[in-house]
Amino acid sequence: MGQELRAEMRQGEEKLRAEMAAGDESLRAEIEQLRQELAVSRQESRAEHTETRAMIKLSLGQLDQRLTALERAFSDLKLRVEALERAHAS
Repeated sequence: MGQELRAEMRQGEEKLRAEMAAGDESLRAEIEQLRQELAVSRQESRAEHTETRAMIKLSLGQLDQRLTALERAFSDLKLRVEALERAHAS
């Protein structure tokens, strides 16, 4: 009976090792899939970041152009007001 018990224990041990190996392989596959998904996600984030920065640069360029145009218009109006004040004072 001692040998039967040992044989059963060995079989149980072998079965447990096989189940653990299968679980280990499954976990490795899931980890690899997650790693790949994370890499794709990072790539997409970088692309979106680059696109957003380009849009901000464009917006800043447009705002700079508008501000420059407003400054010119203000300067022109200021000169006209000064000319009118001079003409009125004479």
